[in-house]
Formats: sequence, structure tokens, C-alpha cells
Amino acid sequence: MKEFTYAGVSRLNGELKLRFTTSDARFLHLTKVGHTEVEMIKLTKPLTKDEAIKELIVRGFDNGRTEITRLLVSKANGAKLNNTVVIRVPSKAMAELVGAQVQVSRGPFGQVFPEIKMTPKQAEKIRQEQNAKWAHLSYNK
Repeated sequence: MKEFTYAGVSRLNGELKLRFTTSDARFLHLTKVGHTEVEMIKLTKPLTKDEAIKELIVRGFDNGRTEITRLLVSKANGAKLNNTVVIRVPSKAMAELVGAQVQVSRGPFGQVFPEIKMTPKQAEKIRQEQNAKWAHLSYNK
């Protein structure tokens, strides 16, 4: 699979499109052939298109701009974005018996966390905060 070092967006004839490139010379080419609003960032390392889309989302490339957010989310569906958080919740009996706690090991974009242990109440509070934070990426709009 081809890997890219830059990713971003540009507008041509009013249509916003995702752009990927391996060279910063692509910026000049896009503007020369009539693209406007060319905005690209250097990726942390060479990535495939799917990985680059995920990085753009995680790094907040959209910066609150709804049109870019929708474009990234629509393309992220094709990128098979992992939107699940792995949380292990012990039964109430295990919590009382051995003091088992909730463990979070994977974030919404596939980030792997060291084991985080918390009570079910703490986990619910964090879940609500994260849902509020990522509500603008809802697929139900």
C-alpha cells in the first residue's frame, strides 16, 4: 500500500476533497491548477490513506469546521475507524469479593492505553465526558 507524508483538504469548483501527497510541492501544484483553501499537515510518519484519515481526526485537523468534520467522518467509515472503547467491568460480586475494578485498555481511535483501573462510577463519568466531547462526530446527523 502506498504511504503518504502529508494529508489535508482542498476545494475545487466548490467541492471539498481530501488530499494526500508525499511531497510538499503538491501544495503549489494544487493552487496552480485552480484549487482554493488548500490546507495540509505533515503526518507524524508515512501512513496509508486510512491511517492518515484517522490521524487527521485524532489531531483535530477540522478545528471545529463542520464541513471538514463531515468529510473526515464520511471517509473514516470507509477507513474502518474503530469507534469502540474496550472496557472490562467486573461483576458486582467480584468487585465486592476481591476488589476488582473497571479496566480501560483501548481508546476510540484504536489507541492502546496502559491498564487504567477505576470504579464503575468513575468509568461512567468518563464515558459521559467522552460522549459529550465526540458528539459532533455522530453518524446520525
